[in-house]
Amino acid sequence: MESQGKQSVPSAQSLSPFNLLQCVLLASLFFMPGMARNILLCNFSALQFKDKAFLNVTTECLPHQSCSTSRGLRGSEHMVSAQGCVASTRCGTFQLVSYRGVTYNASYTCCCRERCNQPPSPDTRLRRLLGLTREPTPSPLDACPTPATL
Repeated sequence: MESQGKQSVPSAQSLSPFNLLQCVLLASLFFMPGMARNILLCNFSALQFKDKAFLNVTTECLPHQSCSTSRGLRGSEHMVSAQGCVASTRCGTFQLVSYRGVTYNASYTCCCRERCNQPPSPDTRLRRLLGLTREPTPSPLDACPTPATL
């Protein structure tokens, strides 16, 4: 029976400067994919009734897109919500959307930091009437570049 020798992993001292640089670059691409490729990562959830829990799913935006949390209103009542990436030109606008045969007036609130589009918290009529539910105040760090600077 042959004896098996131990295989050793090369240390940073035994790697050439070129190989060490390759390892560092490869590790940075693996651990920081969004930053290394200049891609915005956002929370994603398809349009659904606001009382349903949002799943913890991440999506990559295309260039000229921003993270968005959308709220669909039926009259003045918040009924449906969604999260994801939208064209930056859609930010701050409203659009009629249809979900399960009902039309809602959807608003698009955008931000431009990693996973900055937190899901809207479910609110109830009583909590709103009591003033216990408020819209989150956007941070200046969430501000997106204007279309003129894109």
